[in-house]
Amino acid sequence: MMPFSAARLVLLLGPALLLAACASQFAQNRQDLASRLQVQLAPDIAAGRVALQPLPDGTRVTLVEPSFYENGGGTLSESGRNILTSVIQALLDPALMRIDVTAAPPTPGGLAEARAQAVLQVFKDASLGPSLQPAPAQPVLPPGGIGATPPGVAIDLGVVRG
Repeated sequence: MMPFSAARLVLLLGPALLLAACASQFAQNRQDLASRLQVQLAPDIAAGRVALQPLPDGTRVTLVEPSFYENGGGTLSESGRNILTSVIQALLDPALMRIDVTAAPPTPGGLAEARAQAVLQVFKDASLGPSLQPAPAQPVLPPGGIGATPPGVAIDLGVVRG
């Protein structure tokens, strides 16, 4: 019978330990993102201009204030750009992030979509283009229910698993 060596033990347990370490780091990054967003956006959250919602892989930031857009249209106002700057400042390493921007709910005449495009452009201008990716399917929440996304532009910020 062969003796059980330390090298064999490392070969057997190494992948499981590596997987556990990656899962732990993912959970820590997700929690760090949520905490940073909470701190960075605290005044706007308290005023009801921004809503945060936890997601399985990150956080959804919803811009609910129509004054974030000039004259109620699809062009971002200075306060809208300031909010997005706060979101960008709260991000972790962009290589660890996935960013998806959607209009919730879509509106007649495409105003919501124009607003989403204006938000997307800010992320592109901040050189975050590689992080702009569609979000994985999220559970559908009932309209107006607890945890439901308020109407506005939703920014899903996800932590990419290593």
